[in-house]
Amino acid sequence: MKLFFSGFLAFVFCSTLANSADFQRNIILVMADDLGIEALSISGAVSSATPHLDQLAKDGIQFRHAYAQPLCTPSRVKIMTGLSNRRNYRHFGYLDVEAETFAHDLAAADYRTGIVGKWQLNGRDVDSDLPPTTRPRHFGFDTWRLWQLADTGRIEAENSPTGRRLDARFANPVLNTDGVQVGPLEGEYGPELCLRWAKEKIELWSEDEQPFLLYYPMILTHAPFYPTPESEVWEDPEKRVSSHGKKQLYFSDMLGYADWVVGELRAALEAQGIAENTWLIFTGDNGTDRGIKTLMANGEVVEGGKGSTLNRGTHVPLIAWRAGMPKPGRISDQLVDFADFAPTFHDFAGLPKESRRETDGVSFAGVLELDGQKRRKKSVHIFYQPNKVPDDPASKRSAPPEILEFVRDQRFKLYADGRFFDISRDPEEEEVLLLEKLKGDAIKAHAALNKELAVWAEVPTALTQ
Repeated sequence: MKLFFSGFLAFVFCSTLANSADFQRNIILVMADDLGIEALSISGAVSSATPHLDQLAKDGIQFRHAYAQPLCTPSRVKIMTGLSNRRNYRHFGYLDVEAETFAHDLAAADYRTGIVGKWQLNGRDVDSDLPPTTRPRHFGFDTWRLWQLADTGRIEAENSPTGRRLDARFANPVLNTDGVQVGPLEGEYGPELCLRWAKEKIELWSEDEQPFLLYYPMILTHAPFYPTPESEVWEDPEKRVSSHGKKQLYFSDMLGYADWVVGELRAALEAQGIAENTWLIFTGDNGTDRGIKTLMANGEVVEGGKGSTLNRGTHVPLIAWRAGMPKPGRISDQLVDFADFAPTFHDFAGLPKESRRETDGVSFAGVLELDGQKRRKKSVHIFYQPNKVPDDPASKRSAPPEILEFVRDQRFKLYADGRFFDISRDPEEEEVLLLEKLKGDAIKAHAALNKELAVWAEVPTALTQ
């Protein structure tokens, strides 16, 4: 049974926009690494400050119900393909070489396509006829600057305080630009080099009318927790290394730097005079790293839930802005998950109905462009097997991790194993609601979500066993 939610309703709603000759929007999609919604000050956090993102939300639109997969690779596979992980997630760190992405889709609509930041999608079973350093092109990107493309992203270092390999994404980074790998780049900071490249592309691409897609899966704010150029110890390499790993302190610094990057991207769009025709979209790939504690204005302390199917592991920020957008400052309660980005980009590109690749998402382009309330997404679907790796005789894992699957709406959540929760009252999922005791809204929600799960159960999984 097919389950493709980007069907007739979503198409009709945005068809007037999509078919207009001047509708092709530029797109910059920024996805922070390991950042839950609670970490932003616009969400009430007081232990860190995100003034640029806060302003982006005040001038744009903020979604209160955006949900990612609980871990980075599953989220990257889902957002790029627009498909549930049931269909094409095979194992951690890998994007199926047969997969089609939103870069393919937009290239077909004559978009320039670029990607900058973190890759992590070559996998362990790299095909011999598909060199690692050219994989971004295989997946639809014309140009790139990436960390963790051709190797593990780590380098040997004599001054490692632990005696282990040091990460090469932050200080003295190793990056690959259009197939050429360079580094360690002494004295440089990986996220700054990525931003520099992104701004160069924005300036170059703004010189003509050809639209562009810039996908920016950020290196920040993932561990290791390391000083940034704005940290006090940055100018002293010895102190930088010795302070390596101070989670709470450097998470705040790293988040502040990521926030500044978004502000720089916005400024670049305004400087080039293309802000009115460019959507700048920001989200996170999963919850904040475990152990990071965010103090909220109401006194609550939220601990990061990366890797967990709890709210803390899946509830992510989603902010979108362009200059001159209708009704700035909106807050939307629409459900959004990572399958929805590809069909949204199809609308931005004005792709004809007959040439659209089928996805599992519902476009939210109409919400952005028209304050549309006709969009109807009934539930978010998460299919998740953490850290699944290919069969390896040397692996210490004797069995694959458990598969976790659920559907949810803004309030209720139903797992495939029958567990049912009211997340608005029980975000930690400590009290399973019993079917025989359900009342009112809970009865209706359970019936609707159970129907959604039944449809998903008919979809074969792509996991290698």
